[in-house]
Order: sequence, then structure tokens, then C-alpha cells
Amino acid sequence: MGLVRTHPRVRGKKRALQRKGGFYPTQLSAVSAWLRLANATVTGSGYSSVPDVLGATSPAVQGTDANRPVNSTSLNGLPIALFTDDFLSWPLAAANNGATKNGFACWVQGDNGSNRNLFVIWTGGGGASAAKFDFFSSSGNLSTNVEVGGLVTKASLMSANVWHFLTYEYDGTQGTDAARALVTLDGVVIGTTNTTIPTSQPTPTGNAWIGGFSTIQSWVGAIGPNFWALNRQLTAPERAALMAFEVPFQPNQIPAVSAWLRLASSTISAGEYDIISDVINTNPTAQTDADRKPAAGTAANGLPIMTFDGTDVLTWPLNTAGSGNNGVTKWGIFFFIKPAANVGTRQRVFHNTFVTSSAKVTIDIAGGGIEAALYKDGVNGRDVACTTGITASVWQSVYFAFDGSQSADDTLAMRLFINGVQITPLTYTAIGTGPAMTTLTPGLTGSVLIGGSTDSDTPSSPLLNGVILGPNMYLLTDNLTPAQLALLNAYEVPT
Repeated sequence: MGLVRTHPRVRGKKRALQRKGGFYPTQLSAVSAWLRLANATVTGSGYSSVPDVLGATSPAVQGTDANRPVNSTSLNGLPIALFTDDFLSWPLAAANNGATKNGFACWVQGDNGSNRNLFVIWTGGGGASAAKFDFFSSSGNLSTNVEVGGLVTKASLMSANVWHFLTYEYDGTQGTDAARALVTLDGVVIGTTNTTIPTSQPTPTGNAWIGGFSTIQSWVGAIGPNFWALNRQLTAPERAALMAFEVPFQPNQIPAVSAWLRLASSTISAGEYDIISDVINTNPTAQTDADRKPAAGTAANGLPIMTFDGTDVLTWPLNTAGSGNNGVTKWGIFFFIKPAANVGTRQRVFHNTFVTSSAKVTIDIAGGGIEAALYKDGVNGRDVACTTGITASVWQSVYFAFDGSQSADDTLAMRLFINGVQITPLTYTAIGTGPAMTTLTPGLTGSVLIGGSTDSDTPSSPLLNGVILGPNMYLLTDNLTPAQLALLNAYEVPT
């Protein structure tokens, strides 16, 4: 007899979301069926039955033990299915078998090997009475058959053995081949080559297959914790919301992420944060003075956050130059922030001028926007600013990137993104002699500050006052790609 599991991490998250008004996939009319591993049955070697929690279709099943995907968990504790020579058979119904509009969405990880079938509605080994759809990759290149006669291709679809959020969205009522079949990766519509995409498709009987084409050409990798069938194309906000729900991805899978302050792994004492863990470098922040510790709290959706009251500041030891939180030729920072009403007042988020007469980077809220001061040699550099984009009492993400290899053009060397959107134009002003910014000040030791410009019981301005940060802050030693930025924007998003 199989074991029906409701994963405890998922169970608690569902209760928190429903209680506090967070997003839940049932809010999207585009989601017509929802296979959920947290509610699946595990028998023998793996998943024998995965229910559609909407009740629109029968469960996806596997009666042969040797072909059951293995039940496992992601690094952050969510249920996932591991596929090698495995597949699930999913009976076709109206909810997963639309004629003019259909599709799917899931988090997926693959090895980019030859002939890897992810989702198939096909004759013969595919289990259906007629050929309809075959989404597969070969050596990392996407090739999707859309019957009758259509083809969607894309070279180098995704990175091997890395979690990606993937959607396929078909709408035969659209006017062009390009618009009828969309493939998105990590929330971004990618440029596929579409040919002869039909205006409608067959609606066969039988079964769809997840993870294989019968017992051959199986997906090799992982899928989970959810698999959604779609009855129309998603809007960009809908796609982002679905992507942000139960994310198996971990930020340290992005090579550019070189330091990661994580509140969920940190120490709280008397309602305040004593230590914030850097889970990549084992290099935590510290604050021993009881008057200077940010208050611990939770966002509406239950994620950990910290509030700075105008006297709080954290010290964070610098890593070796060029690594961790101390990039030189390339440097970046990403965080979620919820300012108070005083967004027009200068307040310091990040302060790296700890060495006497030497400076590197400061990041401020200023004038309703973000202002960064960057130094090449401790005294000379660039000030980069925008005066809009930061909204009071609202959570928003901030990503600032420096790239010394682009020093000939300030607009490429220093970029700012708010909520994943690049802010242009920025104002660039020389500091001192204002040399070309090929590097940030090298060789700095000591610590950086978060939340203020001095670590003192009588601190001097600027300081964060009423501002909330969390649940994570990342330091970077390379640029983020658009897809990587989308992943960070989807991971543990406070509401």
C-alpha cells in the first residue's frame, strides 16, 4: 500500500498563505489542472500517484515500480521527483487537453543529454490516440512538435543541472506563428523559432506522459514540486506569481552570488537579530551592542524580515579582495526593501568606507530613488543616482551592478534595477577627479556596515529609519543575466 504524503513544509506554507492573503495558484484562471507532489502517494521506489488537487483530471500514475520517479527533496526542503528511466502517465481530460489553448508550467532541472522528453501527448509510446504535442530537448536544444505540422525550436534552452522555471503556452487564436506558441524560461519569454504553428490541435484520448516517451528517451533530472496545466497564455504578472510559488531553486546556484545574508538561518535574541548568517562564506554579520540590533519580524506571508529604527547597524567583515562581499573588477548587490514614509530622506543601506581616508561603495535611499557612490582608489570615482522608483510602505527589489570591463561607458559600467526593471536614465557625477571606473578600491580590510554609516551609540547620519530589509541580501562578483535576475526576484519574496 502506498504512503500518501502531505509535505509538512508545504502544509504550513499553505496555511500561512491562506491566512495572510498571499498568492495561491488557484487564484489564476489559467491554471486548469495542478499536479502536486506534496499530496502524492509514494510506493516502493517512488511516486506511484500524483493527484490533481483541482479535481479536474485523474491523477498522474505509474504502476511499474522500476519506472516510478524517485521521491526526493530540493535543497530548501520542497518535494521533487527525480527522473532517469521514469515517467508518469496522466489521463487526458478537457483540463490538460485543450484544442485552441493549452500549455504547462513547472520547475525543472535536466542534464541536457540526448532526446530528453519532458511532456508528451503522442501516439504509440506516448500513450495517446493521436499525436498532439512533444516537448523535448536534445543536447540542451529545444525541439517541440506541435501537431499538426508545427515546430518550435531553440538552441541552448537552459543550463544543465540547474533549476529553471519553464512554461509552454499555446494559443491558436493568435495571428502569427511567433505569438501562438510561447516558451518562457525563468519568467522571460525566449526567442524560439516557430514554424507552421496550427490554429487548433487534436484532442486525443488516452494519456499524456510526464518525464518520458514511454520507457525510452526519458527526462534525466528533476521536476517539482508542482506541474500545472494551462488553458491559456499567462500574463507577465501571472507568470511571475506562479514562478514565485514553492521555488526549489537556491540562490547559491547562481555563480555570481558570492555572499548571501539569510535571515532564516540567523540568530534572534530578545526579538532582535544578533547575527545574520552568510550561508556561502560562513562569514556572519555581528552586533554585540543591544542598542544597535535591528528588530526581528515577519512579512505578511511569513518570511523573516528586520526593521531598522535609526539607531541600528550591522557590521559585516570583508572577505578577501575580489571574493564574497568584496568584489573589485565586478561588484553587485541585490535586496528587498520596504521603506517608511521618509523615502525622500537620505538613508544608508550599505556602507563600505570603513578604512580611514579610503572608500569603496555606499548605497543610499535618497530623494525617492537610489544613489550609489563608487570609488576606484579610495577618494575618486562616480556618484550614480536616480530620483524616482522607490515607493514608501511597499516591498520592492533593488539590484545595483558595477562592471569595470565596461569602464568606457558609465551607462554599461554602472546599472540599477528596481523590481527587475532597469532604471534609465541615471545621473552620473564625478567624485574627485572621476577616473574611468575599471575597478573598485582594492585591498580594503575591516568590515562593511548595513543600516548606517557609523557603528556607535550616537550614530551620525545617514541611517535607515523605519526601513525594513529581508529576508535575504546578496553580494555579487559578476553581472546577473536577465534570467538570473528573474530568479532572485522570485525567491522568497516578502509581501
